[in-house]
Amino acid sequence: TTTAFHAVTLSEGGYFVFGLHVVDETGCTSLQEARLTAFVSRRAAFTGTLAPDTICPGSTVSVVGMAEQRPLIGPPAYDPASPEILADNLQFTYTFPIEVNGAAPDDTISNADQLGDICVSMEHSYMGDFVLSVTCPNGTTVSLHQQGGGNTFLGEPVDGDDTNPVPGICYTYCFNTYPDFGTWQACSIFGTTPNLIALGSDFTLAPGSYTSVDPLSELVGCPVNGTWILNCTDLWASDNGFLCSWSLGLSGFLPDSLNLFGPVLGTASPDSSFWSGMNVLNDALHAGMASYSPPGIGIEQLTYSVMDSYGCSYDTSLTIVAEPFAAPVIEANGSQGELCATNTFPATYTWYFEGSPATTTGNCWTPPGPGLVTVVGTNGFGCTDTSVYLVTAVDQLNESERQLTAYPDGAKGLWVEANGLTGSMVQVRISDMAGRLLWERSVQPSSGRLKERSSGSIAPGTYILQLVDDGRMTALHVAVP
Repeated sequence: TTTAFHAVTLSEGGYFVFGLHVVDETGCTSLQEARLTAFVSRRAAFTGTLAPDTICPGSTVSVVGMAEQRPLIGPPAYDPASPEILADNLQFTYTFPIEVNGAAPDDTISNADQLGDICVSMEHSYMGDFVLSVTCPNGTTVSLHQQGGGNTFLGEPVDGDDTNPVPGICYTYCFNTYPDFGTWQACSIFGTTPNLIALGSDFTLAPGSYTSVDPLSELVGCPVNGTWILNCTDLWASDNGFLCSWSLGLSGFLPDSLNLFGPVLGTASPDSSFWSGMNVLNDALHAGMASYSPPGIGIEQLTYSVMDSYGCSYDTSLTIVAEPFAAPVIEANGSQGELCATNTFPATYTWYFEGSPATTTGNCWTPPGPGLVTVVGTNGFGCTDTSVYLVTAVDQLNESERQLTAYPDGAKGLWVEANGLTGSMVQVRISDMAGRLLWERSVQPSSGRLKERSSGSIAPGTYILQLVDDGRMTALHVAVP
Protein backbone atom coordinates (compact mmCIF):
# COMPACT_ATOMS: atom_id res chain seq x y z
CA THR A 1 0.00 0.00 0.00
CA THR A 2 2.99 2.31 0.05
CA THR A 3 2.59 2.67 -3.75
CA ALA A 4 -1.19 2.77 -3.91
CA PHE A 5 -1.23 6.28 -5.35
CA HIS A 6 -1.70 6.56 -9.11
CA ALA A 7 -2.08 9.60 -11.37
CA VAL A 8 -3.85 9.33 -14.70
CA THR A 9 -4.45 11.88 -17.45
CA LEU A 10 -7.83 11.59 -19.16
CA SER A 11 -7.35 13.20 -22.57
CA GLU A 12 -10.92 12.60 -23.70
CA GLY A 13 -14.21 13.26 -21.98
CA GLY A 14 -16.64 10.65 -20.77
CA TYR A 15 -17.56 8.46 -17.80
CA PHE A 16 -14.75 6.52 -16.14
CA VAL A 17 -14.74 3.92 -13.35
CA PHE A 18 -11.64 3.19 -11.28
CA GLY A 19 -11.24 0.25 -8.95
CA LEU A 20 -8.56 -0.51 -6.34
CA HIS A 21 -7.18 -4.04 -6.02
CA VAL A 22 -4.59 -5.05 -3.43
CA VAL A 23 -2.11 -7.87 -4.06
CA ASP A 24 -0.15 -9.32 -1.14
CA GLU A 25 3.40 -10.65 -1.25
CA THR A 26 2.18 -14.19 -1.90
CA GLY A 27 0.29 -13.06 -5.01
CA CYS A 28 -3.20 -13.23 -3.58
CA THR A 29 -5.50 -10.52 -4.98
CA SER A 30 -8.26 -8.86 -3.04
CA LEU A 31 -11.73 -8.44 -4.37
CA GLN A 32 -12.48 -4.97 -5.71
CA GLU A 33 -13.16 -3.10 -2.47
CA ALA A 34 -14.22 0.29 -3.81
CA ARG A 35 -15.08 2.09 -6.98
CA LEU A 36 -14.38 5.68 -7.90
CA THR A 37 -16.30 7.27 -10.76
CA ALA A 38 -15.18 10.27 -12.78
CA PHE A 39 -17.27 12.44 -15.08
CA VAL A 40 -14.99 14.24 -17.53
CA SER A 41 -16.32 17.05 -19.72
CA ARG A 42 -16.16 16.39 -23.44
CA ARG A 43 -14.80 19.11 -25.70
CA ALA A 44 -17.38 21.51 -27.10
CA ALA A 45 -18.18 21.44 -30.80
CA PHE A 46 -18.12 24.86 -32.48
CA THR A 47 -20.11 23.99 -35.60
CA GLY A 48 -22.03 27.05 -36.81
CA THR A 49 -19.64 29.72 -35.50
CA LEU A 50 -19.72 32.52 -38.09
CA ALA A 51 -17.42 35.38 -39.03
CA PRO A 52 -16.62 36.85 -42.46
CA ASP A 53 -13.29 35.96 -44.06
CA THR A 54 -12.63 39.45 -45.44
CA ILE A 55 -13.99 42.90 -44.60
CA CYS A 56 -13.27 46.51 -45.50
CA PRO A 57 -11.41 48.89 -43.15
CA GLY A 58 -13.78 51.14 -41.24
CA SER A 59 -16.68 48.70 -41.51
CA THR A 60 -18.40 46.93 -38.62
CA VAL A 61 -19.53 43.32 -38.93
CA SER A 62 -21.34 40.84 -36.70
CA VAL A 63 -19.74 37.63 -35.47
CA VAL A 64 -21.76 34.76 -34.02
CA GLY A 65 -20.43 32.05 -31.71
CA MET A 66 -22.17 28.67 -31.65
CA ALA A 67 -21.19 25.75 -29.42
CA GLU A 68 -22.70 22.38 -28.55
CA GLN A 69 -21.93 20.20 -25.56
CA ARG A 70 -21.17 16.67 -26.66
CA PRO A 71 -22.92 14.05 -24.51
CA LEU A 72 -20.99 12.56 -21.63
CA ILE A 73 -21.61 9.08 -23.03
CA GLY A 74 -21.75 9.39 -26.80
CA PRO A 75 -21.29 6.76 -29.45
CA PRO A 76 -17.69 5.53 -29.50
CA ALA A 77 -16.04 7.71 -32.10
CA TYR A 78 -12.74 8.57 -33.74
CA ASP A 79 -13.11 12.35 -33.94
CA PRO A 80 -9.86 14.20 -34.73
CA ALA A 81 -9.58 17.96 -34.37
CA SER A 82 -8.99 18.28 -38.13
CA PRO A 83 -9.54 15.93 -41.09
CA GLU A 84 -6.86 13.24 -41.45
CA ILE A 85 -5.46 12.61 -44.90
CA LEU A 86 -5.95 9.40 -46.86
CA ALA A 87 -2.98 10.04 -49.12
CA ASP A 88 -2.35 8.23 -52.39
CA ASN A 89 0.05 5.81 -50.72
CA LEU A 90 -0.32 2.54 -52.63
CA GLN A 91 -0.75 -0.63 -50.56
CA PHE A 92 -0.47 1.36 -47.29
CA THR A 93 -3.28 0.77 -44.80
CA TYR A 94 -4.44 3.73 -42.77
CA THR A 95 -5.85 2.64 -39.39
CA PHE A 96 -8.12 4.69 -37.13
CA PRO A 97 -8.75 3.05 -33.70
CA ILE A 98 -11.64 3.52 -31.27
CA GLU A 99 -11.21 2.32 -27.69
CA VAL A 100 -14.44 0.99 -26.15
CA ASN A 101 -14.45 0.38 -22.40
CA GLY A 102 -17.92 1.30 -21.17
CA ALA A 103 -19.62 -2.09 -21.59
CA ALA A 104 -19.71 -4.97 -19.11
CA PRO A 105 -16.52 -7.09 -19.18
CA ASP A 106 -18.17 -10.11 -20.81
CA ASP A 107 -20.40 -8.26 -23.31
CA THR A 108 -20.15 -9.59 -26.86
CA ILE A 109 -22.03 -8.95 -30.09
CA SER A 110 -24.72 -11.64 -30.21
CA ASN A 111 -26.81 -10.06 -32.96
CA ALA A 112 -25.65 -7.84 -35.82
CA ASP A 113 -28.43 -5.37 -34.95
CA GLN A 114 -26.49 -4.56 -31.76
CA LEU A 115 -23.80 -2.93 -33.90
CA GLY A 116 -26.17 -0.05 -34.62
CA ASP A 117 -24.77 2.35 -37.21
CA ILE A 118 -21.14 2.14 -38.28
CA CYS A 119 -20.71 5.63 -39.71
CA VAL A 120 -17.83 7.09 -41.71
CA SER A 121 -17.53 10.82 -42.38
CA MET A 122 -15.10 11.27 -45.26
CA GLU A 123 -14.36 12.70 -48.70
CA HIS A 124 -12.43 11.15 -51.62
CA SER A 125 -12.14 11.97 -55.30
CA TYR A 126 -12.19 8.35 -56.51
CA MET A 127 -14.41 5.70 -54.93
CA GLY A 128 -12.70 2.95 -56.93
CA ASP A 129 -9.35 3.67 -55.28
CA PHE A 130 -9.58 1.89 -51.98
CA VAL A 131 -10.78 -0.87 -49.67
CA LEU A 132 -12.60 0.13 -46.46
CA SER A 133 -13.05 -2.33 -43.59
CA VAL A 134 -13.70 -2.61 -39.85
CA THR A 135 -11.79 -4.84 -37.43
CA CYS A 136 -13.28 -5.72 -34.02
CA PRO A 137 -11.28 -6.38 -30.81
CA ASN A 138 -10.78 -10.11 -31.50
CA GLY A 139 -9.32 -9.46 -34.97
CA THR A 140 -12.40 -10.26 -37.08
CA THR A 141 -12.55 -7.98 -40.13
CA VAL A 142 -15.48 -7.21 -42.42
CA SER A 143 -15.23 -5.26 -45.68
CA LEU A 144 -17.47 -2.22 -46.01
CA HIS A 145 -16.30 -1.25 -49.52
CA GLN A 146 -14.11 -3.19 -51.97
CA GLN A 147 -13.02 -0.68 -54.63
CA GLY A 148 -15.57 -0.37 -57.47
CA GLY A 149 -17.48 2.78 -58.41
CA GLY A 150 -14.68 4.32 -60.49
CA ASN A 151 -14.42 8.11 -60.30
CA THR A 152 -17.56 8.60 -58.20
CA PHE A 153 -16.81 11.13 -55.49
CA LEU A 154 -17.40 10.67 -51.77
CA GLY A 155 -18.32 13.97 -50.12
CA GLU A 156 -17.05 17.08 -51.88
CA PRO A 157 -13.32 16.58 -52.39
CA VAL A 158 -10.84 19.07 -53.84
CA ASP A 159 -10.09 17.24 -57.07
CA GLY A 160 -6.65 17.52 -58.64
CA ASP A 161 -4.86 18.28 -55.36
CA ASP A 162 -2.46 15.34 -55.59
CA THR A 163 0.64 17.44 -54.85
CA ASN A 164 -0.69 19.50 -51.95
CA PRO A 165 -3.86 17.78 -50.67
CA VAL A 166 -6.53 20.10 -49.28
CA PRO A 167 -9.50 18.88 -47.19
CA GLY A 168 -12.88 19.17 -48.86
CA ILE A 169 -16.34 18.66 -47.34
CA CYS A 170 -17.01 15.32 -45.67
CA TYR A 171 -20.32 13.48 -46.09
CA THR A 172 -21.48 10.87 -43.55
CA TYR A 173 -22.08 7.34 -44.81
CA CYS A 174 -23.39 4.62 -42.47
CA PHE A 175 -23.58 0.82 -42.63
CA ASN A 176 -26.19 -1.17 -40.68
CA THR A 177 -28.39 -4.26 -40.89
CA TYR A 178 -31.34 -2.32 -42.35
CA PRO A 179 -29.70 0.01 -44.90
CA ASP A 180 -31.66 2.35 -47.14
CA PHE A 181 -29.40 1.70 -50.14
CA GLY A 182 -27.22 -1.00 -51.65
CA THR A 183 -23.43 -1.10 -51.66
CA TRP A 184 -21.39 1.97 -52.58
CA GLN A 185 -20.51 0.37 -55.90
CA ALA A 186 -24.16 -0.39 -56.70
CA CYS A 187 -25.07 3.24 -56.00
CA SER A 188 -22.15 4.75 -57.95
CA ILE A 189 -22.19 6.20 -61.46
CA PHE A 190 -21.39 2.70 -62.74
CA GLY A 191 -23.89 0.96 -60.46
CA THR A 192 -27.31 -0.50 -61.05
CA THR A 193 -29.09 1.74 -58.51
CA PRO A 194 -27.32 5.15 -58.54
CA ASN A 195 -27.83 7.39 -55.52
CA LEU A 196 -25.89 10.49 -56.49
CA ILE A 197 -25.65 14.25 -56.16
CA ALA A 198 -24.39 16.34 -59.09
CA LEU A 199 -21.31 18.50 -58.44
CA GLY A 200 -20.80 20.39 -61.68
CA SER A 201 -19.70 17.78 -64.22
CA ASP A 202 -18.97 15.22 -61.46
CA PHE A 203 -21.16 13.12 -59.19
CA THR A 204 -20.80 12.30 -55.51
CA LEU A 205 -22.45 9.56 -53.48
CA ALA A 206 -25.36 10.95 -51.46
CA PRO A 207 -25.20 10.64 -47.64
CA GLY A 208 -27.23 7.81 -46.15
CA SER A 209 -27.09 4.22 -44.88
CA TYR A 210 -25.58 1.62 -47.21
CA THR A 211 -25.01 -2.13 -47.45
CA SER A 212 -21.57 -3.44 -46.52
CA VAL A 213 -19.74 -5.75 -48.93
CA ASP A 214 -19.33 -8.42 -46.23
CA PRO A 215 -22.34 -9.09 -44.01
CA LEU A 216 -22.11 -7.37 -40.65
CA SER A 217 -23.25 -10.63 -39.07
CA GLU A 218 -19.62 -11.80 -39.37
CA LEU A 219 -18.93 -9.55 -36.36
CA VAL A 220 -21.18 -11.65 -34.11
CA GLY A 221 -19.04 -12.96 -31.27
CA CYS A 222 -16.80 -9.89 -31.14
CA PRO A 223 -16.13 -8.46 -27.66
CA VAL A 224 -17.68 -5.02 -27.17
CA ASN A 225 -14.84 -3.64 -25.07
CA GLY A 226 -11.47 -3.25 -26.72
CA THR A 227 -10.03 -1.66 -29.85
CA TRP A 228 -12.19 -1.31 -32.94
CA ILE A 229 -10.31 -0.20 -36.06
CA LEU A 230 -11.37 1.38 -39.35
CA ASN A 231 -8.94 0.39 -42.11
CA CYS A 232 -8.47 2.15 -45.46
CA THR A 233 -6.04 0.81 -48.09
CA ASP A 234 -5.38 2.65 -51.37
CA LEU A 235 -4.87 0.29 -54.31
CA TRP A 236 -4.89 2.68 -57.26
CA ALA A 237 -2.58 5.52 -58.30
CA SER A 238 -3.66 9.17 -58.12
CA ASP A 239 -6.43 10.83 -56.07
CA ASN A 240 -6.66 11.14 -52.31
CA GLY A 241 -9.18 11.85 -49.59
CA PHE A 242 -9.67 12.82 -45.95
CA LEU A 243 -11.35 11.18 -42.98
CA CYS A 244 -13.24 13.59 -40.73
CA SER A 245 -14.47 10.98 -38.22
CA TRP A 246 -16.01 7.55 -37.78
CA SER A 247 -18.20 6.06 -35.05
CA LEU A 248 -19.85 2.89 -33.73
CA GLY A 249 -23.49 2.55 -32.67
CA LEU A 250 -23.21 -0.41 -30.25
CA SER A 251 -26.84 -0.20 -29.23
CA GLY A 252 -27.67 -1.04 -25.59
CA PHE A 253 -24.16 -1.63 -24.25
CA LEU A 254 -23.15 1.80 -22.94
CA PRO A 255 -24.71 3.68 -19.98
CA ASP A 256 -26.33 6.46 -22.01
CA SER A 257 -28.48 7.52 -19.02
CA LEU A 258 -25.36 9.00 -17.42
CA ASN A 259 -25.64 11.90 -19.88
CA LEU A 260 -27.99 13.44 -17.30
CA PHE A 261 -24.92 14.01 -15.11
CA GLY A 262 -22.92 15.65 -17.87
CA PRO A 263 -21.92 19.32 -17.96
CA VAL A 264 -24.04 22.10 -19.46
CA LEU A 265 -22.53 24.78 -21.68
CA GLY A 266 -23.10 28.35 -20.57
CA THR A 267 -24.10 29.52 -24.03
CA ALA A 268 -26.97 31.59 -22.59
CA SER A 269 -24.74 33.77 -20.41
CA PRO A 270 -22.37 36.50 -21.68
CA ASP A 271 -20.10 35.62 -18.74
CA SER A 272 -19.37 32.17 -20.15
CA SER A 273 -19.93 32.67 -23.88
CA PHE A 274 -18.01 35.55 -25.43
CA TRP A 275 -15.63 36.80 -28.13
CA SER A 276 -12.20 38.30 -27.56
CA GLY A 277 -9.83 40.20 -29.81
CA MET A 278 -8.93 43.78 -30.70
CA ASN A 279 -11.95 46.05 -31.32
CA VAL A 280 -14.47 43.34 -30.40
CA LEU A 281 -17.64 44.52 -28.62
CA ASN A 282 -19.70 41.71 -27.07
CA ASP A 283 -23.47 42.00 -26.99
CA ALA A 284 -24.45 42.24 -23.31
CA LEU A 285 -27.92 40.81 -23.99
CA HIS A 286 -27.12 38.02 -26.46
CA ALA A 287 -24.37 35.63 -25.46
CA GLY A 288 -22.03 34.62 -28.25
CA MET A 289 -22.87 37.64 -30.42
CA ALA A 290 -20.46 40.53 -30.95
CA SER A 291 -19.56 43.29 -33.36
CA TYR A 292 -16.09 43.76 -34.77
CA SER A 293 -14.39 46.74 -36.41
CA PRO A 294 -10.89 46.17 -37.79
CA PRO A 295 -8.25 48.48 -36.29
CA GLY A 296 -6.64 48.83 -39.72
CA ILE A 297 -5.51 46.91 -42.74
CA GLY A 298 -4.18 43.40 -42.12
CA ILE A 299 -4.98 40.09 -40.46
CA GLU A 300 -6.69 39.84 -37.09
CA GLN A 301 -7.59 36.76 -35.05
CA LEU A 302 -10.83 36.59 -33.07
CA THR A 303 -11.46 33.94 -30.43
CA TYR A 304 -14.82 32.60 -29.28
CA SER A 305 -14.74 31.05 -25.79
CA VAL A 306 -17.35 29.08 -23.88
CA MET A 307 -17.35 27.61 -20.36
CA ASP A 308 -19.39 24.66 -19.08
CA SER A 309 -20.87 23.91 -15.66
CA TYR A 310 -17.82 21.80 -14.77
CA GLY A 311 -15.68 24.96 -15.08
CA CYS A 312 -13.98 23.72 -18.26
CA SER A 313 -13.23 26.32 -20.93
CA TYR A 314 -13.01 25.72 -24.67
CA ASP A 315 -12.38 28.09 -27.54
CA THR A 316 -12.04 28.35 -31.27
CA SER A 317 -10.22 31.01 -33.29
CA LEU A 318 -11.17 32.60 -36.61
CA THR A 319 -9.05 34.80 -38.85
CA ILE A 320 -10.44 37.94 -40.53
CA VAL A 321 -8.56 39.86 -43.21
CA ALA A 322 -9.16 43.62 -43.46
CA GLU A 323 -8.48 44.34 -47.12
CA PRO A 324 -6.88 47.66 -48.10
CA PHE A 325 -8.96 50.56 -49.35
CA ALA A 326 -8.99 51.12 -53.09
CA ALA A 327 -7.72 54.67 -52.51
CA PRO A 328 -7.47 56.33 -55.94
CA VAL A 329 -5.10 59.17 -56.79
CA ILE A 330 -6.21 61.52 -59.60
CA GLU A 331 -3.54 63.08 -61.78
CA ALA A 332 -3.63 65.17 -64.94
CA ASN A 333 -2.47 63.27 -68.00
CA GLY A 334 -0.67 65.78 -70.21
CA SER A 335 -2.34 68.88 -71.62
CA GLN A 336 -5.31 67.19 -73.33
CA GLY A 337 -7.72 67.65 -70.42
CA GLU A 338 -7.59 63.97 -69.42
CA LEU A 339 -7.59 62.80 -65.81
CA CYS A 340 -6.28 59.37 -64.77
CA ALA A 341 -6.82 57.47 -61.51
CA THR A 342 -4.09 55.23 -60.15
CA ASN A 343 -4.10 52.86 -57.19
CA THR A 344 -1.63 50.85 -55.19
CA PHE A 345 -3.93 47.82 -55.45
CA PRO A 346 -6.01 46.54 -58.41
CA ALA A 347 -9.28 48.44 -58.59
CA THR A 348 -12.13 49.47 -60.85
CA TYR A 349 -13.27 53.09 -61.09
CA THR A 350 -16.53 55.02 -61.28
CA TRP A 351 -16.31 58.69 -62.38
CA TYR A 352 -18.65 61.56 -61.47
CA PHE A 353 -18.79 65.14 -62.74
CA GLU A 354 -20.53 67.66 -60.52
CA GLY A 355 -22.27 64.75 -58.77
CA SER A 356 -23.57 63.06 -61.92
CA PRO A 357 -22.13 59.69 -63.02
CA ALA A 358 -19.99 59.63 -66.15
CA THR A 359 -20.46 57.04 -68.88
CA THR A 360 -16.94 55.63 -68.62
CA THR A 361 -15.59 53.02 -66.18
CA GLY A 362 -11.94 53.14 -67.23
CA ASN A 363 -9.12 54.55 -65.15
CA CYS A 364 -8.80 57.66 -67.42
CA TRP A 365 -11.48 60.16 -68.37
CA THR A 366 -11.77 63.63 -69.92
CA PRO A 367 -14.28 65.87 -68.09
CA PRO A 368 -16.62 68.05 -70.19
CA GLY A 369 -15.51 71.33 -68.60
CA PRO A 370 -14.55 73.08 -65.38
CA GLY A 371 -16.05 71.58 -62.25
CA LEU A 372 -15.65 69.02 -59.49
CA VAL A 373 -14.56 65.55 -60.63
CA THR A 374 -15.02 62.62 -58.28
CA VAL A 375 -13.75 59.06 -58.74
CA VAL A 376 -14.71 56.04 -56.62
CA GLY A 377 -12.22 53.17 -56.54
CA THR A 378 -13.47 49.65 -55.74
CA ASN A 379 -11.16 46.70 -55.05
CA GLY A 380 -11.94 43.04 -55.60
CA PHE A 381 -13.56 42.70 -52.17
CA GLY A 382 -15.92 45.64 -52.63
CA CYS A 383 -13.94 48.06 -50.46
CA THR A 384 -14.20 51.60 -51.81
CA ASP A 385 -12.55 54.97 -51.39
CA THR A 386 -13.12 58.34 -53.04
CA SER A 387 -10.95 61.12 -54.43
CA VAL A 388 -11.89 64.48 -55.95
CA TYR A 389 -10.19 66.89 -58.35
CA LEU A 390 -11.11 70.53 -59.04
CA VAL A 391 -10.97 71.39 -62.74
CA THR A 392 -10.84 75.14 -63.53
CA ALA A 393 -10.08 74.79 -67.24
CA VAL A 394 -10.41 71.83 -69.56
CA ASP A 395 -7.04 72.44 -71.16
CA GLN A 396 -5.22 73.33 -67.96
CA LEU A 397 -5.91 70.81 -65.24
CA ASN A 398 -2.93 71.78 -63.10
CA GLU A 399 -4.63 75.07 -62.32
CA SER A 400 -3.03 77.95 -60.42
CA GLU A 401 -6.29 79.50 -59.21
CA ARG A 402 -6.93 78.60 -55.62
CA GLN A 403 -9.88 76.23 -55.09
CA LEU A 404 -11.20 74.65 -51.85
CA THR A 405 -13.65 71.80 -51.34
CA ALA A 406 -14.61 69.32 -48.61
CA TYR A 407 -16.66 66.13 -48.54
CA PRO A 408 -17.48 63.44 -45.93
CA ASP A 409 -16.53 59.77 -46.34
CA GLY A 410 -18.26 56.59 -45.24
CA ALA A 411 -16.28 56.45 -41.98
CA LYS A 412 -17.71 59.87 -40.88
CA GLY A 413 -14.49 61.73 -41.52
CA LEU A 414 -14.23 64.95 -43.54
CA TRP A 415 -11.80 65.22 -46.45
CA VAL A 416 -10.41 68.66 -47.33
CA GLU A 417 -8.82 69.31 -50.75
CA ALA A 418 -7.35 72.47 -52.18
CA ASN A 419 -5.51 73.52 -55.35
CA GLY A 420 -3.54 76.61 -56.35
CA LEU A 421 -1.83 77.12 -52.98
CA THR A 422 1.23 79.41 -52.86
CA GLY A 423 2.33 79.32 -49.22
CA SER A 424 4.89 76.89 -47.88
CA MET A 425 2.58 76.13 -44.96
CA VAL A 426 -1.21 76.46 -44.79
CA GLN A 427 -3.66 76.18 -41.90
CA VAL A 428 -6.96 74.27 -42.10
CA ARG A 429 -9.67 74.70 -39.49
CA ILE A 430 -13.14 73.17 -39.03
CA SER A 431 -15.62 74.89 -36.68
CA ASP A 432 -19.28 74.37 -35.88
CA MET A 433 -21.86 77.07 -36.61
CA ALA A 434 -21.36 78.50 -33.13
CA GLY A 435 -17.70 79.11 -33.91
CA ARG A 436 -16.31 76.36 -31.68
CA LEU A 437 -13.11 74.89 -33.12
CA LEU A 438 -13.42 71.15 -33.80
CA TRP A 439 -10.24 70.41 -35.74
CA GLU A 440 -7.15 72.28 -36.86
CA ARG A 441 -4.00 71.33 -38.71
CA SER A 442 -0.96 72.98 -40.30
CA VAL A 443 -0.09 71.34 -43.62
CA GLN A 444 2.77 71.72 -46.06
CA PRO A 445 1.26 71.64 -49.58
CA SER A 446 2.72 69.45 -52.30
CA SER A 447 2.97 71.24 -55.67
CA GLY A 448 0.39 73.75 -54.49
CA ARG A 449 -2.14 71.07 -53.51
CA LEU A 450 -3.29 69.38 -50.32
CA LYS A 451 -5.57 66.52 -49.35
CA GLU A 452 -6.20 66.03 -45.63
CA ARG A 453 -8.73 64.07 -43.58
CA SER A 454 -10.04 65.28 -40.24
CA SER A 455 -9.36 63.02 -37.28
CA GLY A 456 -12.26 61.37 -35.48
CA SER A 457 -15.88 61.35 -36.59
CA ILE A 458 -17.95 64.30 -37.77
CA ALA A 459 -21.57 64.28 -36.64
CA PRO A 460 -24.30 65.22 -39.12
CA GLY A 461 -24.72 68.99 -39.44
CA THR A 462 -23.33 72.12 -41.08
CA TYR A 463 -19.75 73.26 -40.45
CA ILE A 464 -17.41 76.13 -41.38
CA LEU A 465 -14.20 75.22 -43.21
CA GLN A 466 -11.41 77.83 -43.23
CA LEU A 467 -8.10 77.70 -45.09
CA VAL A 468 -5.34 80.28 -44.54
CA ASP A 469 -2.74 80.37 -47.32
CA ASP A 470 -0.03 83.02 -47.65
CA GLY A 471 -2.05 85.40 -45.45
CA ARG A 472 -5.28 84.87 -47.43
CA MET A 473 -8.32 83.17 -45.91
CA THR A 474 -10.87 81.14 -47.87
CA ALA A 475 -13.99 79.85 -46.09
CA LEU A 476 -17.00 77.77 -47.05
CA HIS A 477 -19.90 75.92 -45.44
CA VAL A 478 -19.83 72.10 -45.45
CA ALA A 479 -22.94 69.99 -44.95
CA VAL A 480 -22.43 66.50 -43.45
CA PRO A 481 -25.50 64.27 -44.00
